[in-house]
Amino acid sequence: MLIAQAFAQILDRWENNEFGIDSIPEVLVRRHIPIVLLQIFARTMESQQPDGSWDSMHEVTAYAVLTLKAFLDLPWLESLKIEGIACMERGVAYLHRNRDQWTRGDYLWIEKVVYASGTLSQAYCLAASKVNTPHLRLETGANKTWHQSEGMVAKFNQFFNQIPLFTETPYWKLDLWLLQSLQFVPSLKEAGVSIFPPMKITDKEKYLNYIPFSWVGCNEKYGTNVPLETIWEMMIISMLNFQVDAYMETLFETGHENFEALKSVVNKIFHENPEQCKSSAISWYLNELC
Repeated sequence: MLIAQAFAQILDRWENNEFGIDSIPEVLVRRHIPIVLLQIFARTMESQQPDGSWDSMHEVTAYAVLTLKAFLDLPWLESLKIEGIACMERGVAYLHRNRDQWTRGDYLWIEKVVYASGTLSQAYCLAASKVNTPHLRLETGANKTWHQSEGMVAKFNQFFNQIPLFTETPYWKLDLWLLQSLQFVPSLKEAGVSIFPPMKITDKEKYLNYIPFSWVGCNEKYGTNVPLETIWEMMIISMLNFQVDAYMETLFETGHENFEALKSVVNKIFHENPEQCKSSAISWYLNELC
């Protein structure tokens, strides 16, 4: 909750030019903070119980409602805000139904030992019960700088909604996962020349728009909670796999004058490292090209 509130305030104030030009790295605001906020929002939404609570605990529910409020005060996609507001209102309704429990603190706070505070519980429950419903706001040119446009998300939603794995997924969830995924694209493009040079076949690099969702979407679909660091590493590996294909297809296509030299080099590698090369994609290329 506190992290969501802090990050939301940073984004809001940065968009309103309340910080110095060099006070906060732009990459932090444009990419990293939105990724974290979107993941917090996704996990919070997914963990709500049918009765509107979180963990069937009034204090935890209050924290969740305030977390959603911080997120929804920002100008995200309309589909996310509509569903988020409904989720938040269910939580508020649960708090009102259990008003007599507000002064009973849960053992959630940690110092040297875990402790509960009836005062904190009542204060947060009261704050959550009084939240104002966020307004639906149209995107402006300024706030588009830190998340993708609605049109881009809608385009990819139509594509991934046709895949059997995601056919039954609610529209807003796909929007949320896609918005998370698209935050990785700029960084992925920058990392695209870390090993291979730019190649003509990959000038448009459309595949970079699809790789992030392949990992983010499946991670969220199955609730595996893989860390963002691991997801990012798998995106890099996936991108390199595409680039190996592109490199082989553009630099050593059939009829290339150095093709025989390439075959000699590859054969030498296979003879020197037979076990490591058994399942290598290079063998497939050689068979196809020969």
